[in-house]
Amino acid sequence: MKLKIDETGEIRELSIIDSKTGCDWVADLVGNAGCFVNGMLKTDPVDDQVWVISSSDYDWWADYISQYEADEDAIADFLSAIAKKYDDEKYEQIKDELYTAIQGSDDYDEHHRIKKSALADFRAEYLGE
Repeated sequence: MKLKIDETGEIRELSIIDSKTGCDWVADLVGNAGCFVNGMLKTDPVDDQVWVISSSDYDWWADYISQYEADEDAIADFLSAIAKKYDDEKYEQIKDELYTAIQGSDDYDEHHRIKKSALADFRAEYLGE
């Protein structure tokens, strides 16, 4: 997603790629957070392919995406270790419990903390870490 920093006019990009499909879903991510309707993102008057965003909001989203990707990598690593240690039925049970535990807040500021905490608990319980 092409973004223009409101304060400087600098063009930057935000992107988050789905590891299964290869699709960039950043517009869905920020759209689901309400950014297209709450004024955080505004259409650029010169280029309708560019969204205008404040520097602080851009930095927040860049950090959020970085944390999200790191969390997803950590979850994949955990599930890989679980798959090696447990049978398929137990693996599916643990995976379902983990995904239930990390769903829980509409507050985007809490997503990383919730995932990190749940993953630490699951690693301790199922891998003895």
